[in-house]
Amino acid sequence: VLLEVGDTGAVPFYLQRTLGGSDIDGNRALASYDDYRFRGPHLLLLQETLEHAIWGPFGFLLQGEHGRVAAQNQSLDFNGLRNTFTFGATLRAGGFPVVNATWSTGGPEGSHFILTMDASLLGSGGRPPLQ
Repeated sequence: VLLEVGDTGAVPFYLQRTLGGSDIDGNRALASYDDYRFRGPHLLLLQETLEHAIWGPFGFLLQGEHGRVAAQNQSLDFNGLRNTFTFGATLRAGGFPVVNATWSTGGPEGSHFILTMDASLLGSGGRPPLQ
């Protein structure tokens, strides 16, 4: 979604995209940090995910996330990336993980336990994004 900006050519800080925890649309990035922790006009996010079935509907999840936010006048590079590592268990239906129980750690702000369920299990198609 594109944001139109006025004559100043700047997007207000509260409309800028975020990293850390979950964003306004519920998408997680750098889950060991608090929601909306890093905000800016330029984002860099690298994610690695491994999800594998162990036995029947049970599986495991490993994920690494590395990200950085830069202000308008800063360069965006790979120096100073923030990291989060996530470990978890999955419950699968139809070959896909639909329930995840994860523990995320790596940042200095502690760790978070997150339990998520796919909205399709509730007969919902989800809601449109807010951004």
